[in-house]
Amino acid sequence: MIAAPVSWPSVTGNITLDVVDAMPSETAADLSVTVDWGDSTTSSGMLTGGPGSFTLSAARTYDRPGLYTVTVMVADPATQASGQAVMGVTAGAVTYDAFNTAENITAGPDGNIWVLIPEDHAVGRITPDGGTTEFPFPMPSNEIAPGGIAAGGDGNVWFTDGDRVGSIAPDGGITEYPVPDAGGPISGITLGSDGNMWFTETYAGQIGQVTASGINEFPIPLSYAEPDVIVTGPDGNLWFTDYAYRVGSITPNGVVEQYTLSGNIAPGGIVAGPDGNLWFTELGTSAVGQITPSGTITTLALSEPGGAIAVGPDGNVWLTLDEGQSSATSLVQMTDAGVKATFPLPFAVIAMTASPNGTMWFVGGSGVSFITP
Repeated sequence: MIAAPVSWPSVTGNITLDVVDAMPSETAADLSVTVDWGDSTTSSGMLTGGPGSFTLSAARTYDRPGLYTVTVMVADPATQASGQAVMGVTAGAVTYDAFNTAENITAGPDGNIWVLIPEDHAVGRITPDGGTTEFPFPMPSNEIAPGGIAAGGDGNVWFTDGDRVGSIAPDGGITEYPVPDAGGPISGITLGSDGNMWFTETYAGQIGQVTASGINEFPIPLSYAEPDVIVTGPDGNLWFTDYAYRVGSITPNGVVEQYTLSGNIAPGGIVAGPDGNLWFTELGTSAVGQITPSGTITTLALSEPGGAIAVGPDGNVWLTLDEGQSSATSLVQMTDAGVKATFPLPFAVIAMTASPNGTMWFVGGSGVSFITP
């Protein structure tokens, strides 16, 4: 388990919103404001402006960083009319000033957080007490490219390094395995339902499997295949995104199926959702896709294109919005019906993962950060 810091910093959450009164002659003195801050506390808020149209502002000093769902109620005691607004508030984050060039992240089976640092040809570790260590690859690939990192079933963490896959033990011991026909950098990696590690060979158009007896490679039969991110689905098969406008699956025996997305849309990340479906982001499109194990595809609308995607500590699908900013983004909690809540984040996000103790971890331009939803 990842432990909490010995003492949490106090952090302030702020809200501001516009309020329009149905009775244009009323002033701020005619209205009451109650703010439920999402941590079992309430307070009043300040209305400025008027009559009829106001700006509401309020602030709360939270005991710890986190994502809070705030409910604002504005009422007119004289007429008993009221209005309500619900919004997400992000109160701070804990950021480690390390691993600023990390590009992927996972929670390890040993209770540590592990990050992939392609630029340094290394893997980084964050221990429960906040200690950070970087482990360089013993025989690094000549390639510097984004890759994957995932917890294995053997107690190790597995990663990709150019045209190699590797594993790192809890004590930092690294073993790497060249992939015979990778043709270039390997992208995603995940633990399969068969207990083996599976990975994508983007340049070769293949799916790879690491077994005790060696590496197996399975060509994707359709032309121009470029598999990227891979995850184990609820049906026991491996599911992957393909830049050639497809989402695919491969059985543990190597049988491949692929499903083409309409509109020449390329999928990005993919996760297994709590509803028994696979969820994936659509590059450059303000939507998130769902595909059933039988191949039926649906989409849910977003306000901006999706970025990173992961299953959150609450079991729901979480994703970030690609808002074209290098220093901030928004974190979105999804349900089957669509967006449940949106929270602003004060940093950009490349990848994210949930830890067993309920925190959400991120890598981006500001290093490694975590926050408690």
